[in-house]
Amino acid sequence: MITVKYYANLRQITGINQDSLDYEESTLGCLIDDLDRKYGEPFSRLMTEGGKLRQNVIILLNGLNVIFGKGLDEKIKSGDSVDIFPPVAGG
Repeated sequence: MITVKYYANLRQITGINQDSLDYEESTLGCLIDDLDRKYGEPFSRLMTEGGKLRQNVIILLNGLNVIFGKGLDEKIKSGDSVDIFPPVAGG
């Protein structure tokens, strides 16, 4: 199982704070694609743009920001924890 935790307005979109998903081994990109299908257009609009992850989305894999690694090509496996922070606007 992989634990996915949602923050900010992603909690309203998904209706939950976290998911436990059954994955043996895959990539973060496959996980995001699956979540896009599961939660639909509101989730996709926040997460992706032109088929790529939005620049200001923060995803932590086991506490480490994936932007400093392989991004969506990061391997994920059972026992991993993924934290997803959507874009935040402020002023």
